[in-house]
Amino acid sequence: MTNSCSDGSTPSVSKADIRNRMRRLRQQIDPRQRARMNQSIGQVVIDYVEAQAVRTLAAYSAFDGEPDLGDALARLSDGGIRIVMPVIDANPASRKMTFHQWTPGSRANDNRLGIREPEFGQPVDLDEIDLMLIPLVAWDDAGHRLGVGGGYFDRSLAPFAQANRPFRMGIGYQLQRCDAVPADDWDIPLHGIITDAGRFTFEP
Repeated sequence: MTNSCSDGSTPSVSKADIRNRMRRLRQQIDPRQRARMNQSIGQVVIDYVEAQAVRTLAAYSAFDGEPDLGDALARLSDGGIRIVMPVIDANPASRKMTFHQWTPGSRANDNRLGIREPEFGQPVDLDEIDLMLIPLVAWDDAGHRLGVGGGYFDRSLAPFAQANRPFRMGIGYQLQRCDAVPADDWDIPLHGIITDAGRFTFEP
């Protein structure tokens, strides 16, 4: 498989190869450029949420160089949008993830991976979520997404794989785009992607 995420040394690359290379590339972004890119992504998110009349939005806490949507989420929350964040099970073997309501003033803790999570409250059912913003390490034009490797989003979304709700929108930088991301049968594709270059919807 030829992949633009390859370093050019081999014609075929694994998920681990792409993941390692793209995480390094993402972490090397100049801080001032990153701030501008995050602002662009955040504004697209706000515009899209308002245009689609989203009532419940699932988002994430930025980790490992992911686009930080904190300012945009605060504005949306202040505007009356219900925002939920993922909380992973404390047991590493379970690989379970639930979603809990978040506001800018919510009490939060670092989970065992170092990601900020809202303190446990009543979980929100996924079928109540209109739009889910999903972080990623790499993506391609077929809607394939490569995450950090935990499989939490894929497991959570498996019952909704053929549904348009929650609408699955990836969040990443344009430089994370690949010609092709290796996909397994259990990988749940994205409906669209928002990057610093704008918003794109994938053909089903």
